[in-house]
Amino acid sequence: MKKLFILLCVILAVSLSVSAATLEGDAQKSAEALKELDLFRGTDKGFELSRPMTRAEAAAMLVRFLGAEEKALNGSFSHSFTDVPGWADKYVGWLYQSGLTKGISNTLYGSQHSVTAWQYATFITRALKDSEEIPIDLITKEDINAIDKEKKFIRGDAAIMSIRALGCIYSKNGNWRTLADVCIERGLFTAEELGKVADEFWSTTFTIDNDGRVVRRILGIEINKTEDGGYFAFGDLDPIASDGTRIDPFIYKQDGETIIIYAMNPKTLETTELTKREGIKGRYNYRDPSYKLGEVRFLFETLPDEDKNTVFAIKGGEMSEVLSFVNGGEFPWFPEVDKNIMTDAKSILVTTDKSYYIITENGYSEIKGENLSLIAYADGEVFAKRVNDKSIDILLLDSKTGEEKVSYNIPDDIERGEYGEGYRDLNLESEKYRYGEAGLYYHNGETLVQVTDRPVNSFYADADGSYVILTHKPGKRFPGQVHFGGNEIMRINPDGSEVYLTKEDTPFSMDGVFLKDGKVHFTTAAGIGMGHYDVYVYRIEDSGKFTVTDFSAGRPEVMNGFSWENPDAYKPPYIEAEQKRIEELGY
Repeated sequence: MKKLFILLCVILAVSLSVSAATLEGDAQKSAEALKELDLFRGTDKGFELSRPMTRAEAAAMLVRFLGAEEKALNGSFSHSFTDVPGWADKYVGWLYQSGLTKGISNTLYGSQHSVTAWQYATFITRALKDSEEIPIDLITKEDINAIDKEKKFIRGDAAIMSIRALGCIYSKNGNWRTLADVCIERGLFTAEELGKVADEFWSTTFTIDNDGRVVRRILGIEINKTEDGGYFAFGDLDPIASDGTRIDPFIYKQDGETIIIYAMNPKTLETTELTKREGIKGRYNYRDPSYKLGEVRFLFETLPDEDKNTVFAIKGGEMSEVLSFVNGGEFPWFPEVDKNIMTDAKSILVTTDKSYYIITENGYSEIKGENLSLIAYADGEVFAKRVNDKSIDILLLDSKTGEEKVSYNIPDDIERGEYGEGYRDLNLESEKYRYGEAGLYYHNGETLVQVTDRPVNSFYADADGSYVILTHKPGKRFPGQVHFGGNEIMRINPDGSEVYLTKEDTPFSMDGVFLKDGKVHFTTAAGIGMGHYDVYVYRIEDSGKFTVTDFSAGRPEVMNGFSWENPDAYKPPYIEAEQKRIEELGY
């Protein structure tokens, strides 16, 4: 449907100069996108983003968002106002007859009066739903108050708010979809036109349908899809590279024993064939870790039945083999990001059961190093662990030579499970720290520092240089809410001395430790099924006694005394009962 738009200075014109818009967002890009969608246009003065918006302009904008411009311009809708300019007459008349706007008096509309943030948000809200409760996705009350207090609502703010409106839910007449979807249905613009401008403002999602076609959606709206089907994804179809840039995804098709690999343009969904991998028999696995070194990207291929693993480099639309290796271990090798493959700014590190490899833009080098698992990799140093028969080594290696710059040996005092699991691991991370059953470690910029080799299942670093840790005696694991817990809390002083803050071998499992209001607190959690936990919070007093400070039920709605009006009302009896219990235990 051909759209009719009359433009003088109607509707949100925006200046080519930098806008002083108050709302967060890019007013210039917002205005240009709206212009591409034919929701407003500029004037002979440009886009005038810094000028206040008039009530007449806001009226025209509202009519457009309602999809009623053609009806308004082709109809006869009267009003009683004497101050409405000719170009705005039918817009104001349609709104007035529809009960969507009023004047500032019986005879004056206030056409040249500046619109406030609250007024414009109300205009847009009327386009979205039947009530006048302004959606938080459009603008917050805090933003409205801040702008209107300074009387600084300008066209740049209106442009930003208008773009936001397209992503808001339209709920009139029993609908529940975005305003953009409604605009497409009413013929204001097409899905293809939306797709050309939308990436600046909303995230894109990609799916593969039942026919193997890649489908691109924005705001839940299908923008386009591949003409042919049969595609499979290696990983994320909207990948972000290791250097932070958005990159084209890789996809593939299978034809018998042939795997055809493509690069796909994420906007047009056009595909470019990179290579054909022929003779692929049995199991196969491909991994696109989105690693990028300069202009080179990498793809990992694993053929576990043959114990054959290949790393490919992709540059300029061409794909070439960089590295091929066998694992030689008991189990097949599969690429796992941040576990056996990691990257820094200049290289990729790959560990196997027998070696590790440093891959650069120009090739690779191999360093022998058995039973290594990566923990971290940066600036030419490898932070790794090595599992031995009766111990685990925590290592800092020179990535180029394999030299052990630092080595900490931790006795393996936990009984192995059926599949070999159970060694004292180092698998948790918090800021610069790595911690777990093998202790607490960090890199100080020069070397790897071991804070303690005690099991650490939760901790915090105090301002005085000490650490408070949740720990337990080696040789036993304690269940926790999201990982293993402990039953002792200890302070490690800056000089390395240790002080128990709880009794040794406290007879219940703790989940976490934290500092609040200058006091050490800890939590316990009990699973009640379906991923729900009852969680108690305790404060450790200077005397060593515990005070129960809070309780959160995993299913509060079924607890005695719960009410939706006062959702914490049920807590006191449970806190009191737990306090009595621990006092009877001597805590």
